[in-house]
Amino acid sequence: HLDRVERLDDEDASGQRRLSAAILSDVGVIVKLLRMANASARGSHNIATIDQAITVLGLTSVKTAIATLQPVTALADKNMVAHLQAEVVAAWFCGSLAATITRNNGGRYSPQEAHVCGALQSVGRIMALYYLPEEVEQAAVLQAEKNLSQDDAMIEILGGSFESLAAQIASHWNFPDVLAHSVAPVQGKVPPRASPNAEGWFQLCSLFAHRVTDALFRLPEGRERTEISQNLNFFHRCQF
Repeated sequence: HLDRVERLDDEDASGQRRLSAAILSDVGVIVKLLRMANASARGSHNIATIDQAITVLGLTSVKTAIATLQPVTALADKNMVAHLQAEVVAAWFCGSLAATITRNNGGRYSPQEAHVCGALQSVGRIMALYYLPEEVEQAAVLQAEKNLSQDDAMIEILGGSFESLAAQIASHWNFPDVLAHSVAPVQGKVPPRASPNAEGWFQLCSLFAHRVTDALFRLPEGRERTEISQNLNFFHRCQF
C-alpha cells in the first residue's frame, strides 16, 4: 500500500481512487485510518468511509499511518501469519460482496460504506487471533471436545463470540453508529425485511455478506452450497 501512496499526487483524483481501493483491501489499514479520522473530526465521530478519512487526515498523514503499520509477516509465529493473512482475505471478500450488493441493489447507499461495514465483520476474529491466540486455540480444542458451535466455545473461553467482540471494539473506538451497528449481531429466527434506511441496509447487507463469507472460508468443504442456499432463503425479503 505504501508504494502506491508514495506515487500519488495530492490533487490526482484517479490516484486517490486507486489509493482508496488499495486501502479497502486491508482491514488493518481501514481500521487504523477510521480510528485516526474519527479522533480528528472534532468529536463528531461520523467518518464511515475511506474517502472521508483521507479528506480529514490528508495524504501525508495517510502515508505516515500506513508506513507505521507492522506487517503481519513480521510475526514470529508463521502459523499465525497464515491464519491472519487468510482472515484479511476473508475481510476483503466480505467487504467486496457487501459493496457489490449495494452497488447493484441499494442505489441510495454508498458501496464504499458497505465495503467498510463488510470488512469490519472480521475485526473481532482478527483481534482475537492477534492478541489472544492461546484463548482462540483453547476455544478450538473445546469446540472439538464438546462438539460445540464456534460461538458457544468462544463464549465459554472469552465470554463472547467473535461478533460480540467486534461490536465491543467498534463501540470502544467510537466508530460512527452505522459502522458500530453493522457489526452488532442481529440475526434472529424470523427472516428480516428490507430496511427503509441506510443504517438498517448496511447492517443486514454486511450480515448477509458475513454469513456467505463464513460458508466459503470457514465451513468444512462440501457444506458451502447448502449454507449459502439457506442464507439466500433467509434474507430473500431484504431485496439483495
